[in-house]
Amino acid sequence: MPPSKLNRFIAQSPGKVLIKRIPSLKKDEYGKARDFLSISKGDILLVEDISDSSEDVIKHLRENIRLIIYNTGKNSNLRPVPLVRKRELKMIECRNFALAQPDTIDRLIRSQKTGKEIIGDIIHEYKRERLSDYVKDTV
Repeated sequence: MPPSKLNRFIAQSPGKVLIKRIPSLKKDEYGKARDFLSISKGDILLVEDISDSSEDVIKHLRENIRLIIYNTGKNSNLRPVPLVRKRELKMIECRNFALAQPDTIDRLIRSQKTGKEIIGDIIHEYKRERLSDYVKDTV
């Protein structure tokens, strides 16, 4: 018996980033998907249509979602959440999920950051390295 699509999907998942797939950002659809897929802080979403959304959904997305990959629609209210067109990313897709390479996801998120955010990241990394060097010197 040949493996199911789900089994092939799971077999390809090691080393990949899991992306949660939802049809739209409408309040009722997002609420169902949020419960079913356990959407939480740091998640990446694949949204078929981002054009219609509620203020509550937008607030939750801004506070919790790392990246939105979308197929159709426009929605400027989603900023500062990074938005990427689906066609810019090679993914392995299943009904409710998708998989992508982590380095590609990181590159896409970085490309969406503002200059202020990039400088903040550089300062944070510098402080982390300095603290690490200090700890090494005192031990």
